[in-house]
Amino acid sequence: MTRRDDPAGYRGILALAIPAMAATLADPLLSFTDTALVARLGTYPLASLQLCTDILSMLVWLFNFLSYGMTARLALLLARGQQADARRLAAQSLQLAFGIGLCLFLLLLVAAPTLLGLAGAEGRVLELGSLYLFSRAAGLPAAMLNLSAIGILRGMRDTKTTLWITVGANLLNLVLDLLLIFGAGPLPALGLVGAAIASVVAQWSAAATYLHLLGRRGVLPPLGSLFRPRLEGMASLIRVSRDLFLRTSLLLLAFLAATSTATRLGAPELAAHGIGMKLWMLVVFLIEGYEIAGQSLTGGLLGTGRMEDARRLGLRLLVLGAGTGLVFAGAFALLRDPLVGLFDPAADVLANVLGVFPLIVVLQPLNGMAFVLDGLLIGAGDTRFLARAMLFCGPPALLGAAGWALYGNGGLQAVWWGLAAMMALRFLTNMGRFLGGAWQQSMESGTHA
Repeated sequence: MTRRDDPAGYRGILALAIPAMAATLADPLLSFTDTALVARLGTYPLASLQLCTDILSMLVWLFNFLSYGMTARLALLLARGQQADARRLAAQSLQLAFGIGLCLFLLLLVAAPTLLGLAGAEGRVLELGSLYLFSRAAGLPAAMLNLSAIGILRGMRDTKTTLWITVGANLLNLVLDLLLIFGAGPLPALGLVGAAIASVVAQWSAAATYLHLLGRRGVLPPLGSLFRPRLEGMASLIRVSRDLFLRTSLLLLAFLAATSTATRLGAPELAAHGIGMKLWMLVVFLIEGYEIAGQSLTGGLLGTGRMEDARRLGLRLLVLGAGTGLVFAGAFALLRDPLVGLFDPAADVLANVLGVFPLIVVLQPLNGMAFVLDGLLIGAGDTRFLARAMLFCGPPALLGAAGWALYGNGGLQAVWWGLAAMMALRFLTNMGRFLGGAWQQSMESGTHA
């Protein structure tokens, strides 16, 4: 194999990472258009949409193990030529995803008003939000199937298909938004419910496309098996997913703790925190492309005994993560005023944003290296370590920051120092694991389970 053809070289990494980056960015970029259309309906529909979107995004994020948990294990099986085992694993993953989606569908039908109430909704926002979540509930089984299908395709080293299906589904959602929100011809104007229906149709269209393509590639048994799950082997798949669910839950709780602390500081601090997180997460979406490439490539390398190639892959990912982080750090530093000006903040909000902006800049290279190491370790099946490490990194840093912010007059800067501490600890623990080499035995020893 020449250096040019090496799938774990820079060319191979970028061939997977760039389409993954584009697919990851497609949803938030096109959702801006979705939000702009609903904004024309008035303040209450817009507020309801934002709150419901946060709840749905949290649910999807919590269950992203359906994607991450599949990629590495499937790559290993395919690298070893174990096609039958790969097909069985793919089918079980889709069965698990469909079952989780049905449970979430029932949850929203029963508890949508309760969830909105816990998030602070009341009055007209609660009423509209409940209607929206009731309508969106039908799309949750499709959303979970899509997560699983994406993980399967990544395990096959295919991120381009995911990009085209994601873009197509979002464009379909946009067209349906225009038709259903405001009405056209014989179609009545359905307002916020129309936006929900558009999203559900787009999600099921994507799911049907994924299942069709996977069936044509011979990855799946007959589609009817979705409704006849085999319990044999399912427990192992659930164990693989357990640690990723715990890790993601702890990370989510850390972010929620930061937002909760900012809320208690006051409205200007909360608004500034939201602006800071939007800028920070923009880079995270891009870095996730490298993380996905690491997941996809590592399982195949370790599964075929290419330990040294896997280590070199990790070093290349670190270079790409740190380099991308440095580029964005420089861009943020140079373009601070125009970037912040996009949000048109009030004077008291602007003061808080500028107070934490240096930390946002400094965090970018650290974020890049921490996230790519996450992808490498997930690809190696070292998920139990990641869950335990997150327990050590997240809660202590954010709880300490909350105390400093609320009782030590640290303000919003204390919250962001807590986020910085969490990311620094994540980088140090992940780097220590990478340098120690134990991660290379995780897939075989079963610590992923």
